[in-house]
Amino acid sequence: MNDLAWYHSIEPFDEFNELTRDSHYHRVPGEWWVIIADIQGSTDAIAQGRYKDVNTIGAACIVAAQNLLGREQFPFVFGGDGATLVVPGTKLAIVRSALDGVAAVARANFGLSLRIGAVQVATLTTNDCTLEVAKYRLIGKQVIALFRGGAIDSAESLVKHRHMQDGPLDKATVPVDPLALEGLSCRWQPIPSLHGSIATILIKAIGRDRNAVYARVIASIEAILNGDAHSASPLHDTNMRYRGVFDLWRDEWRYAVCHTTWPFILRMLEIVAVVVVFKWRIPPLLFSPKAYGASLGAHSDFRKFDDMLRMVIDVTPAQVTALRDLLESLRSHGQIRFGLHESPSALMTCFVYGLGDGEHLHFVDGGEGGYAVAAQSMKSQS
Repeated sequence: MNDLAWYHSIEPFDEFNELTRDSHYHRVPGEWWVIIADIQGSTDAIAQGRYKDVNTIGAACIVAAQNLLGREQFPFVFGGDGATLVVPGTKLAIVRSALDGVAAVARANFGLSLRIGAVQVATLTTNDCTLEVAKYRLIGKQVIALFRGGAIDSAESLVKHRHMQDGPLDKATVPVDPLALEGLSCRWQPIPSLHGSIATILIKAIGRDRNAVYARVIASIEAILNGDAHSASPLHDTNMRYRGVFDLWRDEWRYAVCHTTWPFILRMLEIVAVVVVFKWRIPPLLFSPKAYGASLGAHSDFRKFDDMLRMVIDVTPAQVTALRDLLESLRSHGQIRFGLHESPSALMTCFVYGLGDGEHLHFVDGGEGGYAVAAQSMKSQS
């Protein structure tokens, strides 16, 4: 079971509120590895207003690994200021090389330091943890991984506090594939709230019966959202606006390692074409930008789970108050720890390798620090 065929064989489920069902989860083989990639000093970068750069490098870790794996599905989760990737031992070297390339780009073009560490699953399970994975289907063949068992937290602790990371290689020695970040794009302006504010929420159940706590939390949040959590996605074609050509060219320059290749030149020309379509609203003959924009919410990770519930939702002031009251009550009874951050907008970083259903994935975070700020709030409750 030391290859990706094991993950491919897992049957995905379709209803997010089923994430507590034991039957959806499968124990990750001990030969697999948990890779933690996070930006050192992300708090300072966010304080400087650079949360979009932080998001970009976090998403780039996933994009680079996915591209070098030939787009074979593998489990990962986007965390805002980094990413967690879980891969078989047979793929560890190639994924590590992808992340070293991202670290080189982050350092040279963004002035950010990416910390990378890998811990074998067998090591984590000796620390009274397990690692189980499920697949939640977004649309078509597009899925995201959900994790439970405590091993992700244990891996983060080992990487961050026991210095088990290998550390990024020197920039001059890192072989960066020019196509490593193909499909990575951050072309949308910050997405303003339609209902009042964007709430970025982290909820971690504590105690023995965590499944019951999560089931109760999800049901309560659904009720606060009037029974339709899908409608709380921040992504709607009515509130999304494309950025300008020169702004996008500047970003593309930073993503690329070499600026004299035909793929890079074609990419710069393609930016002009998509700005004509999405910003200037001049539709092409064989593609509906309105339909694509309307599909973004269904292709996004605005709800996910990795030993904690993560949500970025567009809510009214009354709903924010109800959410905070709910979470404070559960915290006071010793059932959860939580972080809740409000901002006027959401951010989206995209991995687009096609325009059809299941061919694009959109990583969502709250504005003004989003997940990173919510995590700081949650840590203060420890």
